[in-house]
Amino acid sequence: MTLSLARLGLMGGSVDSGSLEFISELTMDGSASSYSITSIQESEYEVHFLQANDVRIPSVNGDRMKFRVITSAGVVSSNSYSYMSQQNSPAGHNESKVDGTNNLPFIKNTGTVANSTANGTMYVYQAGNSSLRCTVNYMSTAVEQNSRYNSWFGGGVYNAESVVTGFNFFSSGNITGRIRLYGVKSWV
Repeated sequence: MTLSLARLGLMGGSVDSGSLEFISELTMDGSASSYSITSIQESEYEVHFLQANDVRIPSVNGDRMKFRVITSAGVVSSNSYSYMSQQNSPAGHNESKVDGTNNLPFIKNTGTVANSTANGTMYVYQAGNSSLRCTVNYMSTAVEQNSRYNSWFGGGVYNAESVVTGFNFFSSGNITGRIRLYGVKSWV
């Protein structure tokens, strides 16, 4: 099937397939170090897209906003990822791989100076499928505490076949910023 025929809906797919449908927005106002999105419509979407904007952890230089899943029991998973890999910049930084981590470092190295904000995107796959492991990939950029630009990308695999009903974002310091959640319309 050619892309142009798919866009026209002539080959059995929907014209809107792959489009983003807004689900919710989370505003992190700096009053807490942990925020959650608990209504992700996991039974409606196989793929979710998260967009993080202007994220800061203003009290801690070089801190990270990390990501965990919330299971169908409503519990924030403390042993979330069996495998995680990421690539870092600036020049001189290398790939890192971790087995058995309890979170993913979605947004990294924000600082306390005024211009040290971070932005990022994340795709979450198969959150609502209890027979498959939920996987994610992410990319983020930041101006860190020394006013240097950094970027990261990576991914991870959730440690169990389980329905994921929400996402948790946390840090060692209070977080400011905004996260928007979208569902990706199915290709079927």
